[in-house]
Amino acid sequence: MSKSLKVFITYSHENTAEKDKLITRLALLKREGIIDIWHDNEILPGDKWRDAIFSNLADSHLLLYLTSADSLDSENCNKELAAALSAEIRVIPIILESCDWPNHQLSDFQALPDRAKPINKWQPESDGWQNVVNGIRTVVEKMQIQAEPSSELNKKEHAELAFQYGNSLMTLGQLDMAIEVYSNAIDLNPRYTFAYINRGAAYSRKGAYNLAIVDCSKAIQLYPNYPLTHSNRGNAYNEKGEHNLAIIDLKRAIELKSDYAEAYNNLGNAYNAKSEYELACKLY
Repeated sequence: MSKSLKVFITYSHENTAEKDKLITRLALLKREGIIDIWHDNEILPGDKWRDAIFSNLADSHLLLYLTSADSLDSENCNKELAAALSAEIRVIPIILESCDWPNHQLSDFQALPDRAKPINKWQPESDGWQNVVNGIRTVVEKMQIQAEPSSELNKKEHAELAFQYGNSLMTLGQLDMAIEVYSNAIDLNPRYTFAYINRGAAYSRKGAYNLAIVDCSKAIQLYPNYPLTHSNRGNAYNEKGEHNLAIIDLKRAIELKSDYAEAYNNLGNAYNAKSEYELACKLY
């Protein structure tokens, strides 16, 4: 098992309730041995609180900055941030509420939840917290992979884990995060055909058809006779209005899988767009 990463939580005491919610939602990561969590409630009676904070910060891997008007105004929070930056500890702002953080040093970092939508703007709020946990899990798993020996076997094993996690994110509709995780899988195993296929599918769902076509083309290069890839690329061409290219791909998908109903339907769509209605009807 990979060594757990130490997570340091910076927060204003006015946000203690939110800090406790975050810790509760990170409980599974902690139980899995992926992370350890430290915050100032760990300081024991008789400890020198300043020494305890900065010694624990110094050996942390990740600082989670619970961002609110109160934490931005907190001298201690900002000292902890400065120490983390000096030690080159990775920083993730977690935006609790609308505040002036875009004009703060924190604006240099990609924040959570997605698109920095404040936690208190999510309905239900639990969706926002889960989005944060998903993001932290992605970051921590990537940090662990980077810290491990880079044997080819290890890389392929981690690529498979990343791929499966990407599939889970796709199921949840977390397309941006799925794309990032599939990209991690491809970085670890550049010949991972199905990671290209599924990343291409995620790009298509986002409407990024050019990127989807690039991924499908790479997958076809690696595995030329897989009908799904030709069908997916054909669909992307259809969405771009490049119907002649779509027809070539969709016909190839049907050659490879003669009972491919979805490919017949989409080939019909391509001919329908070209006003070849009789042929479209036959395909439907």
